[in-house]
Amino acid sequence: MCGRRVTLLAVLGLASLQWSDSLWLHGEKRVPANSAVFVAKFCYDFDRAANNTGEMNFVLKGVSPIGKNDLKVFLLDDEPGSYPSTRSTWWGISCDDPKLKTIAKASADMDLARKKNRLHSFIVERIRSRYWFVAVLDCSGQDRMIEYDLRMLNIEQGWMQELSMDRCGVFPLTIFLGVYLATALLQVNALFLQSTAKTKHPLRLILTFGVCAALWGMGFFTVDTVWYAMSGENNFLLYLASKLFKVWSKFTLLLILVLLSKGRCISSDLEIRHAVQGASIILPFLIACLGLELWGEYDESRTYTTNFVYDTWVGGLITMLDLALLGYYVSNLLNTYRAESVREKKLFYKTWGLVYSSAFLTIPTAILVGHFVAPWVQVRVTIIVNNTIHVVLLGLLVAGLWPERTQPVFCIDNKNVAACTFGAKSGNLLEMTEGKQGDYQEFSLEEDSMLAKGNI
Repeated sequence: MCGRRVTLLAVLGLASLQWSDSLWLHGEKRVPANSAVFVAKFCYDFDRAANNTGEMNFVLKGVSPIGKNDLKVFLLDDEPGSYPSTRSTWWGISCDDPKLKTIAKASADMDLARKKNRLHSFIVERIRSRYWFVAVLDCSGQDRMIEYDLRMLNIEQGWMQELSMDRCGVFPLTIFLGVYLATALLQVNALFLQSTAKTKHPLRLILTFGVCAALWGMGFFTVDTVWYAMSGENNFLLYLASKLFKVWSKFTLLLILVLLSKGRCISSDLEIRHAVQGASIILPFLIACLGLELWGEYDESRTYTTNFVYDTWVGGLITMLDLALLGYYVSNLLNTYRAESVREKKLFYKTWGLVYSSAFLTIPTAILVGHFVAPWVQVRVTIIVNNTIHVVLLGLLVAGLWPERTQPVFCIDNKNVAACTFGAKSGNLLEMTEGKQGDYQEFSLEEDSMLAKGNI
């Protein structure tokens, strides 16, 4: 039909075809009797000149138990006529079912006794990037366990041919890695500056941990992507390390913002119990997000659906929790704003407090943007949006807490204000209120002077 992409499928079931220096994806799968299961999905690139854009090679290594009329392997794409269901298993399908000829773009009978164990196809996409699926159908009438090797390639992507088009490429990750590195170097340098400011104040230490964790998380993620591009295999340890560092970085950022929303280090003191209270609220939310991301990468459902990972009931629940956390932050901010009497600090809560609220909107923003882009770019857009917001907010905090140039609303460097001492006792606060009123008034006047000079 005119206007449809051309799919070229060739060299089916060539047992003599060998890969010289390839690393295969190995796996096992249970195939119920007379049912088809999805083995994997892959998003192939497109080429309007009708060149080969993809290649798929499936090899059946073993079947248990072996029976008559072993298995059928077939290839589907994401068109409605070829992709009939979003379920992991199709029940009651016969290997002689005529509709297999219409939905399958390629198929091959597998019979280990006759050494028929391979399906190899070249793919051409001319219109757009497209998801393709590999499915296995039992033809024996009994449950089976299969062992297989599978490789799917975007052959025009050069050294990154192992990457599906729905994965984020190395180039944007490298850019973010460089930005995180620059931010981390600045913050570490600020920590060791020779200054009268308290460069190792707990607030600055927490920020340093967060920036460095973001750098390590992006570093591990970039290395994992390069490893996958070169080998075709995921390294779970690299992936898990990148996720854990990412969660730690986001945890430190949200903890700082929750503390600031309550006026800590601005209008009141910072104590250990405040950090513990904030952590007890933020940590469960981030653990739930981490669990969802791990599920999204490794759950079996991801082999047969093109839906966004957050476009599920679990993702909806995480989004509601994220919005609840945002509501908690805004409520604290409003209460602190109303209780504050110093005009400059009220202005800080009103302006920068709202800017920092974007840290709680990364997931809703990613979901909103994801509904306006194609499924195969949703992951890439999500990574770019989330990391852009994250690195901008970290950069603003690094600049705002820079020693000798700290925003005047912060009282972490003023030695006369006991309220800004980490772990300050209530007795010290009372002493400051009763005996050092003049000092506090002097600090407020100093703020007004700095504002007049445009230093805020």
